[in-house]
Amino acid sequence: MKIRHLDIDPFDEAFLAAPYANQDALRDAGQVVWLEPVRCFSMARFAEVSASLNDWETFVASRRVGMTDFFKEETRHPVVVLLKTNPPVHDRTRGQVNKVTSLASIKQEMSGWCTKAEAERLVRSFLTTGIDIAVSGIANTIRTFVLHPYQRAKVRANLGLAIKPLEERLR
Repeated sequence: MKIRHLDIDPFDEAFLAAPYANQDALRDAGQVVWLEPVRCFSMARFAEVSASLNDWETFVASRRVGMTDFFKEETRHPVVVLLKTNPPVHDRTRGQVNKVTSLASIKQEMSGWCTKAEAERLVRSFLTTGIDIAVSGIANTIRTFVLHPYQRAKVRANLGLAIKPLEERLR
């Protein structure tokens, strides 16, 4: 597969001011694209992104999330348990998080399922991902409904339909 090189910086103010045009350019460039300004690979198509999220052995989360390669560079912060680990640690932690985030679990006391250090990093995971996902998810949902008023009208007519688009936008 030939990989195209693009001069797109996803952290540049111009990109952040108009991300959708740039995202179209990323998708149009191919399955995998090399972003020269930040010297990393990027994927913007659903099929490739979905496949990579389900293939932790190839796309090693414990090695790199964001711009830092943890095998080559020292990080300022401890590893975020949910984002930057692989199975079995990720599966164990995610399983425990799923248990404690249910209403029944919240009502019960949880006695020592992770270390104090893991608990601190877990809270950081929630804050980091929760804020980013909520902000971008809400903004993208509003934008999508503005661009597709007929879909907005369907949801307004039947609020039961709202959960699917909201879940997809937050995913």
